[in-house]
Amino acid sequence: MKSAWFFVCLIFYALLVWELRKRRLWLPYYTLAVFGLTFILVFLARETHFDTILSFWEMNQSNFLARWLKISTKVVGSGSIAIKNTDGWSILSIGLECSALLELSIFAGLILFYPAFERAKKITLLIAGLLGTYLINLLRILLIIALIAFCGPTLIFVAHAIIGRLFFFTAIVVLYWYLITLPTLDLVGEEVRAR
Repeated sequence: MKSAWFFVCLIFYALLVWELRKRRLWLPYYTLAVFGLTFILVFLARETHFDTILSFWEMNQSNFLARWLKISTKVVGSGSIAIKNTDGWSILSIGLECSALLELSIFAGLILFYPAFERAKKITLLIAGLLGTYLINLLRILLIIALIAFCGPTLIFVAHAIIGRLFFFTAIVVLYWYLITLPTLDLVGEEVRAR
């Protein structure tokens, strides 16, 4: 039953996005297209368990990088890393939020539905943005692991909820600036110079 409703909603979404684009109603088109694609990708990831696979990959890669940096860690279960610190061991769970699935999906929508970019440029920017977002997220997890390892378990909340998020969102804004905003400014500049 869930898949039938999803299919109906998908058709309705596609028709509405197509109609808005045909009428050149750019803001509603772009907003609906991006948010709709994000919802679709997250829903499909949850249904196919890709979200769990993505979290598992990132957990293992973070564990490998932490151990390479001589931080004592070990994988615990299918979604957590144990981090040795000043008071013993602390557990960091890596779930949907830490997987960057939402950010990856949003970035895909922002690029794929952006009306100003040509197809080849979209593909190049999409690959660069997805890789960049993934790497930034790995660095965020590694930063949280390092803070817990060197400062102890009392810093878990601050490391995850404040420092890790500030790092991640600042880095994502910089990435979006270079991959979306600057190319858009170049396009606008070319149009202005052509007049």
